Amino acid sequence: MITSVATVVPSCKFESQTQNHAGSRLSRYLFSAAFMHRIAEAVVAIFAAFLMLAIMPKLMPSSDVMTHLTARTQAALVGSFYPAAQRDNITVLLIDDDTLADLGQGWPVPYATHARWLSNLGSVYKPRAVFVDITFTQQRKDETLPQLVSALCRLRDLGIPVFLAAVPNARTGQLAVRQGLTSPSGEAPCFELVGVNYQPHQVDRLVWSYPLRTVNTEADGSFVDFPSSALAMAQLAANLEVPRLAEPMALTWGVNNRDIQRLGEWCRFAGNLAEEITPPRLRAQFAGEEVFKPICPYSRSLGLNQLKAQTEEDEAKLHRIMDGKFILLGAAISGTNDVITSPVHGAIPGVFMHAMALDNLLTYQDRYKRALEWELPPAWPLFWMGLLVVLTIHLLHLGVWQPLRRHWPDTRQRLTTHWPLADYVLPTLPAAEHAATPPPTTPATNSHWLIALTRSLLRLGMYVAGKLIKIIATSALILTLVVLLQKSFDVGTLPIVDLALMALVAEWLGWTGVVTNMFPWRRHPPPTYKEK
Repeated sequence: MITSVATVVPSCKFESQTQNHAGSRLSRYLFSAAFMHRIAEAVVAIFAAFLMLAIMPKLMPSSDVMTHLTARTQAALVGSFYPAAQRDNITVLLIDDDTLADLGQGWPVPYATHARWLSNLGSVYKPRAVFVDITFTQQRKDETLPQLVSALCRLRDLGIPVFLAAVPNARTGQLAVRQGLTSPSGEAPCFELVGVNYQPHQVDRLVWSYPLRTVNTEADGSFVDFPSSALAMAQLAANLEVPRLAEPMALTWGVNNRDIQRLGEWCRFAGNLAEEITPPRLRAQFAGEEVFKPICPYSRSLGLNQLKAQTEEDEAKLHRIMDGKFILLGAAISGTNDVITSPVHGAIPGVFMHAMALDNLLTYQDRYKRALEWELPPAWPLFWMGLLVVLTIHLLHLGVWQPLRRHWPDTRQRLTTHWPLADYVLPTLPAAEHAATPPPTTPATNSHWLIALTRSLLRLGMYVAGKLIKIIATSALILTLVVLLQKSFDVGTLPIVDLALMALVAEWLGWTGVVTNMFPWRRHPPPTYKEK
């Protein structure tokens, strides 16, 4: 027993000395000039990155175009991961060409027709809330307007909140509809007026964001704001507490529509992630021309003429997708202008934008994505995201690619010593970039020109393959990082793509190395601390 204790004590003492020595080395390094130089390089790289992100779109508008082209692909990939938990709680009802044909009416239909549709919703089904995406603003001769008012009030009496699309009055700034479409005096309001304005992006005219609130100026100069349809339904019908932020909501367009009815022959069901990231030309070789069609809208939809059940099974299915759901009623009629362009689905009826915004709010709640833009100084979420991405690229350059390049001549020499044939394949680096001298080349003669050409082509091929591996590895790391950061920091797609493109281009074009090598200590390294 005494011998055992005696052997353990020196071992513990040795481990303690080793730990102290390691701690001492770390502390000396943290206070060394080399560490301070690394910090200075990182700070300059971060500042340069933020400066590029803020001013490049102004100096080079084509960079914005590249961002938006890339973002369209990224939006479909992000949409592939969008949770479908709330999708079946929303149903879009469309007044389409087939519905009008069945009625034998043109557009706009009489108010009595709207009244009948709404009355059927309340008497046959029990929706959670109803949003009518039709702005009744224009005065027209139709004596059935009181029937529409009665239908709206009947839904109120059944406990079904009704939200009516409206636009601001040019004189007062308040939301307004046509005269006569008002709740009876002395009664509770039969409906809530909600905003439906939106602003497509000025670069590509696509809908990347959705305003939760709109602020207008009244005639007396005071400000009045009103909620959008999605926000009003989320707050008043779903009882969600949505924080008031300065930025609009960045829309995440869902993709998973494989188990719902396709909207039309002009669109297609979404494939899985592997299929969607495959270039369409290559995918068309196996799946046909269908892959060139846009993806159908994410939200479940029906034409109003499809509410006529033919069997008990049809009736049960309609109740499953209508009872207790948020119902959004909109128009999808040829020749009308209520069309928006989604980065994922292309041109679709505008009511789908409101449905997707409501889905985003129900899914993310108070963590909805924010439509931020790069500026100086950047918003805090973008600052932290940019900081992490730039530091990752910087550390990857200093800790992986630079050491690999510096030690490559010695590594190549060891490999060719053991496997002489490797000399024909492994590329060499320019002598100016490393200390080792490249192996001398033998002048090509008539008898050796084919061997020399083969060797050069093999080395070039391996060099290109190495570059591709570096690009693929860096791209995979950065894209994975930005997807995780987007999920954590609640930021939309566009600034994420800006950040990813900047980081990847900086690495591919060698800008990281240029920034690093501009410091004088890179040309004349300072003396490092000595080990004692």
